[in-house]
Amino acid sequence: MVLRFRILQLKKARIKKDFWAIIGFIFLIGIFFYDVVFLDYTLLTSGPPIKPYHVIDPISSSAYYEPLVQLTSRIYKSGQIPLWNPHSSLGIPLNAIMESAVFFPLYFLLFWNPSPEMWDFFILLRFFIAGVLAYLFFRRFLKLEEFAAFVGASAFMFCGHLVLNLNLVYINTVMLLPGLLYVSELLVENPGLKTLSLTGLLIGLAILGGHPEPTFFALFYTGIYFLFRTVQEASNQKLKVSFLTFGFRLLTSGCWFMGATLLGFALSAITLLPFTEFLRIANLGIHDDRYFRVGLEAVSPSHLFGLWVPYFWGPLLQATWDNSNWQLFPGYIGMMVVLMILALGLQGLAFRGKALFFTIMVLFFLLKAYRLWPAFHIWVGGYLPIFRVSFFTRYFTGEFMFSTAALAGIFLQQWKEGRIRIRYLALSAFLGLLSLVLLLGLHYTVLIQQNKLDYALQQVQIPALLCLLTGIGAGILWKKHLFLHQTLPVFLGFLLILELFIWLPKAHYKRSQLYSYANPPPHIKFIKQEPGIFRVYGLHGFLFPTTASGYGLDDFGAVDGLFNSRYVTFVRELIRPYKNFYITGISVPDVENRFFSLLNLKYVITNPGAPPPAPFFTLVFWQDACVYRNENAFPRAFIVHRAEIAPNLEAAIKRLKEESFDLRRQIFLEEAGEDTTLLTGDKVPIVDESIAEILAYTPTRIVIKAHLQHPGFLVLSDAYFPGWKGFVNGQERKIYVTNALIRSIFLEPGTHQVEFLYQPLSYKLGAWLTLLGGSVVAALWTWACFRKIERRVGK
Repeated sequence: MVLRFRILQLKKARIKKDFWAIIGFIFLIGIFFYDVVFLDYTLLTSGPPIKPYHVIDPISSSAYYEPLVQLTSRIYKSGQIPLWNPHSSLGIPLNAIMESAVFFPLYFLLFWNPSPEMWDFFILLRFFIAGVLAYLFFRRFLKLEEFAAFVGASAFMFCGHLVLNLNLVYINTVMLLPGLLYVSELLVENPGLKTLSLTGLLIGLAILGGHPEPTFFALFYTGIYFLFRTVQEASNQKLKVSFLTFGFRLLTSGCWFMGATLLGFALSAITLLPFTEFLRIANLGIHDDRYFRVGLEAVSPSHLFGLWVPYFWGPLLQATWDNSNWQLFPGYIGMMVVLMILALGLQGLAFRGKALFFTIMVLFFLLKAYRLWPAFHIWVGGYLPIFRVSFFTRYFTGEFMFSTAALAGIFLQQWKEGRIRIRYLALSAFLGLLSLVLLLGLHYTVLIQQNKLDYALQQVQIPALLCLLTGIGAGILWKKHLFLHQTLPVFLGFLLILELFIWLPKAHYKRSQLYSYANPPPHIKFIKQEPGIFRVYGLHGFLFPTTASGYGLDDFGAVDGLFNSRYVTFVRELIRPYKNFYITGISVPDVENRFFSLLNLKYVITNPGAPPPAPFFTLVFWQDACVYRNENAFPRAFIVHRAEIAPNLEAAIKRLKEESFDLRRQIFLEEAGEDTTLLTGDKVPIVDESIAEILAYTPTRIVIKAHLQHPGFLVLSDAYFPGWKGFVNGQERKIYVTNALIRSIFLEPGTHQVEFLYQPLSYKLGAWLTLLGGSVVAALWTWACFRKIERRVGK
């Protein structure tokens, strides 16, 4: 009884200490982002370009993620499920692109209220969750004391990777990375149904968080850690075991992890299966390893110094003096983390125990991302299937940063336990200074030529000062002033957090400066007031693709990670025969192209005072932008009475290119229709009084009333895609691939109500699997709780 009481007291004391650490994270977030928390500034980037941005990729959030959140919010609030986006590239599966994260639990904060205030809260909440999960992992499984765990978690929370990409969706997965390691460690130490279900739950959340590449790397990192810890635990057994027994233990542990992974796949199947279906038929763009080798993308070895001198090559997003690409920069860890890792490595402690795993991951990233070992870089990026199609430098950085944060925390703990020799800390400070001298020496000539030497010296000042302060502290301690032995780690931890605060970009917009979806610009208001269903397109940078989705406008353009392969083929062959995988208004295509009219392009937005984009475009609005109406635009739905059959897609494209092919009177099918008379035209006139009227148009349901005098095809200029079903007067009918991209359905003479419904089998099956996975988790937890109660009653 006394022992149980003592254990309870220790648990309460630990919880109290951990509580104060959590309060500390909230305090740090308030300090780091004081202007956002207290002064009405924002972390969003959809404002006018009047100041430098604070993130590496401002466009992705302002022109992609924020519009998708607005769209998903509207769909949810209308009582529908966000499966389809009708506003981009003639329609694209919304859930299947993964980056929309429409089922990620944390995103429902934004779906409920997609205001700038909620966006800022959401972004800061991700920092907080990342810090708390890292702290809990460091405390329980790395056995770090409160201060070491707090500093290590802070190094991860505010590392350059999270800070410079705070607006991107894949931070959802990076945020959960410590949690994945936490539950995998539980699975190693105490395998069972409860830990299996918890691990599966975290894996499912990581997948639902969006973006396949970071998710893969997070699962890869977690799997390698689980294997490492399994081997380590088996090797640490006091009793010698046979090779067969050792192999059996590995197999058993692997089955537990595989079971958790399969459970995670089931929990996320509602998104994972539609994504897999889309991946199978989509154009991979730059990720297609038949044409591009993104796995071989790397940062110049000289930019390794950027990990502790972040802006040496130029201010964020401004032109670098060596023409390097900011998009490939992984971020920074800071000089203090580098010094701690160096001291830990010089002592040899970075290669012992659990620190060995994190050291291996750090070396793995450095060798691959910076081409420090060219043969290794080529082997990993050129031959391993998933690595071959993934931007390793950008999407494995979260794992690298977490590894460095863990090593920094381990250093502080080892110092407190008296295992770090003072001379190694002093030596690491000297090596840090030497690296700065080397950095300036390697680039001295170019800096002089570019007139950037003063700027470079300014950037080096902070790392140099940190090295000097660290060296001075080590030197004083070396002179037997032992009172510093306990205070020096506190001093180093303070310097680490201070350095990260100094490097944090603070060029934030005021919330009042943001473009508002609730109060759109005048030209958007004008277009939204126009009746009917139609498409728009922006030139000269207006209405950047996917932004239209936020406003509820149908845009022909698109920017995405995956594309409908038919859309890409159509654009390349018939509209814009260039190498681009998408079209935007930045590089202006020829909107006089007749296929724009076929696809219901009614309005074009251009610069004020710009000439008409084509002779048949009429100026209908002139204020903040010019809006021109296409007088030749086809209706979204229309009737034709002529069809030709193409033996393949190439033949269809070739025939569509011929000027003699009347897009308004005839269509091209890739298989025979129900009525062969439509192919010859012997019995059916080419023009009659047949009409089609759209009665309802929602993302997943379209209702059209069609009256036909003669048999024909109802053409809907939305993209053909698996999962769409057609119904005529309640009876299902076949949907035909039409003109290589859009869809049509055959109708007999008479009046019909035609309904198009998006009901993909991949979503239905995925939803049932997710429900099944959730039921399994609930059942396993309930069973485990009953077993625990039974054991207590038995005792």
